[in-house]
Amino acid sequence: MKRRNSLQLLAAMPFAPLTVRAQAVGKVGYVNPGPRSDERIETLRSGLKLANPAFAQTEIVSESANGDPDQVAPLIARVMATRPNVFVAAGPAALRQARQASDSVPIVAYDFETDPVGEGYAQSLARPGGVGDRSFSGRTDLRRQVD
Repeated sequence: MKRRNSLQLLAAMPFAPLTVRAQAVGKVGYVNPGPRSDERIETLRSGLKLANPAFAQTEIVSESANGDPDQVAPLIARVMATRPNVFVAAGPAALRQARQASDSVPIVAYDFETDPVGEGYAQSLARPGGVGDRSFSGRTDLRRQVD
């Protein structure tokens, strides 16, 4: 249950500044390196709706690499070609590929095994910001229990 709540919060983070716009309907890009998971997509959708009911209609463009690491980069490129408002990167490999695929789409990353500040993805955890011309919106580790 706590994992689901973390993913819902993650989904809502990039859209928080838009909550004043009730008519806002965006597009979220997501590539799952593992098998297709409808539960993850529904959790993202639920988190967006919790942030603002207007986000219930947010389009989620998702692909699944089905555990094939060679498919992650082409799938991310395909999703980025749809021009999402934000991209959700599942892990460090997806983050690297997403940053190569676009320098203008904000990226929210989760399930990290590395230090995003030490790797140069973020300026700090408190204020991730962009490094150079790159964008990085936040980080959460769903493996940790948060009360």
